[in-house]
Amino acid sequence: MEKKAVQINCNYFKYTNEENLLEDFSMEINYGEITLLSGLSGCGKSSLLYLINGIVPRVINADFNGEVLFPQMMVNIRLRDTKWKEQFIKASWN
Repeated sequence: MEKKAVQINCNYFKYTNEENLLEDFSMEINYGEITLLSGLSGCGKSSLLYLINGIVPRVINADFNGEVLFPQMMVNIRLRDTKWKEQFIKASWN
C-alpha cells in the first residue's frame, strides 16, 4: 500500500473578489512519486502549490474551503471559510 504524502480536497478556492480558480478538486500525491503540474498561464498551478505549502491563505489573502492533509505527518490542517484569516486554522495532532 502506497503512503500518501499530501492529500488535497478543495470545495472551492478563489482570490478575493474573483471567480473560483479551483472548484470540486481533489488530488493525492504518494511518497516517491514525481508529479508534474502543467497548464496554461492562470489555470491555478502556482495557487495549488501555495495551498500545499501554506502561503495561501496565511500570506496571500484568498478564500479556500477544503483541506490539505499530510497523512503521515503529525499535523493535518483543515481550512474552512478563510474569510476569518488566522482564526480559521484548526490543527489536529495524531
